[in-house]
Amino acid sequence: MDLRSLPKVELHRHLEGSVRFMTFVSIALEGGMKMPRGFFKLRDRVRVRDGDPRTLRSFLRKFDLFHNLYPSRESIERVALEAAEDAAGEGIVHLELRFSPVHFARRMKADPVEVAGWIIRAARKGAGRMTVKFIVTLGRHHSARENAPSIDAAIAWRRHVVALDVAGDESHPLEPLIPLLRRGTRHGLALTIHAGEARGPESVREALDLGATRLGHGVRAVRDPGLLKEIRRRSIAFEMCLTSNIQTGAVRRPEDHPLPRLLRDGHRVTLNTDDPAICGTDLVREFREARRLGLSAAELDVLTDHAVEAAFLTKPERTELRNRIARLRKPSG
Repeated sequence: MDLRSLPKVELHRHLEGSVRFMTFVSIALEGGMKMPRGFFKLRDRVRVRDGDPRTLRSFLRKFDLFHNLYPSRESIERVALEAAEDAAGEGIVHLELRFSPVHFARRMKADPVEVAGWIIRAARKGAGRMTVKFIVTLGRHHSARENAPSIDAAIAWRRHVVALDVAGDESHPLEPLIPLLRRGTRHGLALTIHAGEARGPESVREALDLGATRLGHGVRAVRDPGLLKEIRRRSIAFEMCLTSNIQTGAVRRPEDHPLPRLLRDGHRVTLNTDDPAICGTDLVREFREARRLGLSAAELDVLTDHAVEAAFLTKPERTELRNRIARLRKPSG
């Protein structure tokens, strides 16, 4: 089965974790960053290794060298363009790419609204025939004041930005960010929240209470059967990431991953990469792992169908995406 040519939709991919390694090195040298000596030592700082602790905090430390990385507009545009090119090369026909404008603006002390425009235009240029929408991410570990410029950027670019996300260490409460999220939703932005990745079902309930219609990961929701019933009743979508969920410790072993069971129990499950450069994966590999876990070819198509239905699209855009995927699935000749 040619998984690369299989038409796919990705809803959960972070631009911050999609930087090609050699691009990272080039930008770091451009900015005069002090880096560990040695190719493999440096690579191990920005990519998960087999021997790394399986915790979310260990996973998030892989981003340490990226926090003050970008010294120029060109470096930011390069990362966005290449990320879109890479996604299109994986057979993705529609991508929702999420990013933090504050993160990319930090080194330059640039206006996050302006930086968001650079990212959006560059990614759309790199996308080719793939359609791309954007999600603006807020950091749990940052204050409301620090996150506020990202909301400004999301609203300013809402023609292309379709939703807000909250990501980061789940030990930090969501409550300080609620006014920002409410501001975004008043401007028509949808909401997806990382939950049930490091904390239990209570974090998933918190996300649902705030109005999230999709869950970033959400794997620990399986510990609460009543919560699962509510999720299925409300057609809440799971944005699951097989490789990442093992690397963060959300799931102990690939064979323990709840994706196959949730899919077969009628939940709206989608398959994604999370941070492909950090995780050492892409969506082709994720689909291959799903096959290894026992999903049939028809079930892989269902994952994509779920992503189409859960995507933050207008009705005409969703209809067009459905039709495009149907055409690509149709055998030639």
